[in-house]
Amino acid sequence: MPLGLRRFLVMFIFYLIQTSIMPHIVGLGIRPDLLACVIVYFTLDGDTYIGFCMGAIAGLLMDAMVGNLAVYYLVLYPLMGYASARIARLLNAKLVKPRQRLLRPLILTAAVTTIFEAVMLLYIYINENAADITLQLIFRSVRAMLFSTALSVPVYFICHFLMYRVLGRTKTAKG
Repeated sequence: MPLGLRRFLVMFIFYLIQTSIMPHIVGLGIRPDLLACVIVYFTLDGDTYIGFCMGAIAGLLMDAMVGNLAVYYLVLYPLMGYASARIARLLNAKLVKPRQRLLRPLILTAAVTTIFEAVMLLYIYINENAADITLQLIFRSVRAMLFSTALSVPVYFICHFLMYRVLGRTKTAKG
């Protein structure tokens, strides 16, 4: 199966989980952003271009589902993919030991979901009443970021399993 199709299928599987299963498994009134975890996986598995493209696909899927925030996700998710790729470059230079490299998914997911939650708070501040930004809403954003970060490592390994074990490897020429 072509690599691009496998990437799309993994993104679509996690999109279905995010939109159909996660609303029913809500913990502490928050939902983790599984698509951000998948974008981080593809950023670490590929490069800046792959992270941006997978963010664009996630944004298209979320915009198609939500519909009330026109192009909000289509702009935000590619930004998250690009930012995770830039942060990954910095981390690759700093985290050189094998044990330190295990921290990359955690750090990247925390950074990407922080961007998402900050933009969401800014959206609420601009489009609604500024009085709606309460300490409770800020703590909810922090809990969502921590929840997504905690799930980033399992999602990373599930994505890797789906990409290379379930959906198969690309055929290489022997020579």
